[in-house]
Amino acid sequence: EPDQIAEIEGTAGLEVVGGPVAGHRLVAFDVTNPILADVNLRRAMSLAIDRELIVETLWAGRTVIPNSLQVEFYGDMYIEDWPYPEYNPARAREILAESAYNGERIEYRILNNYYSAEVATAQVLVEMWREVGINVEIVMKENWSCQT
Repeated sequence: EPDQIAEIEGTAGLEVVGGPVAGHRLVAFDVTNPILADVNLRRAMSLAIDRELIVETLWAGRTVIPNSLQVEFYGDMYIEDWPYPEYNPARAREILAESAYNGERIEYRILNNYYSAEVATAQVLVEMWREVGINVEIVMKENWSCQT
């Protein structure tokens, strides 16, 4: 877990090695949900995420924000200057106001730390969304066979 890095590195004879993996952490929107079907709501949710803050605080600056769903080992297909998603809470509020969203509760279904820092990341995201006026609640799932 990333929150153990400082303790490990503070111990004589130990060091943390490694870096970003060729994978992506993302939020998948259930667009069959009438609330999330609104593209303006989804855009607002994306703009509300401070990815740099997440990298610095939850990952100790040890990873990078991917510029789209691509990684450098794609070789010639990798687009180096493709911008990563913008953080702009003011714009998120503007777009949210243009949406049909009325403060309804949105379920954010996650597994209990199947991925490193999954719960901590979800908690941070929920607070970032709350800051712009989006009511998201974490719902823990044991597996994906449960629909509600």
